Amino acid sequence: MAAELIHAACRDFETVSVNTLLDPKRPLPASTEVDLQCSQVLVTTRMHGALLALYHGVPVVALDQIKGGAKVSRMLAAVGCPVLNAWGLAHETLSKTIRVRMLGEAGCDMVAIRRRIIERSRIMLASSVEFVLGHMPRG
Repeated sequence: MAAELIHAACRDFETVSVNTLLDPKRPLPASTEVDLQCSQVLVTTRMHGALLALYHGVPVVALDQIKGGAKVSRMLAAVGCPVLNAWGLAHETLSKTIRVRMLGEAGCDMVAIRRRIIERSRIMLASSVEFVLGHMPRG
């Protein structure tokens, strides 16, 4: 459903698909980041791609595919990025939102979002290290 919605909303735009899945067969796995950095706007249903684009200052139009919202809505709201829910969203509304983001009206403070992404990443990394160290066998 979300793919059809995005396809309909983007028919008047020049688009390029960016594969945000890590593919070891790609000559340069970091090429996904380069693809995102070269984007004018990212339209996505994926949390990781959205966070990576926001980190690089690329405006994001994020869609949550889960009725009522789930991971995409929670994580992006935590860093201050608005999310649209795909359920009941008209492709005309999505198209208008994309156009607004392309004009540089991101609807959010991109510098503050990048700062929050970095802060939250550091907190999660520290928590992960503590968890691993706390569960290592002593010996």
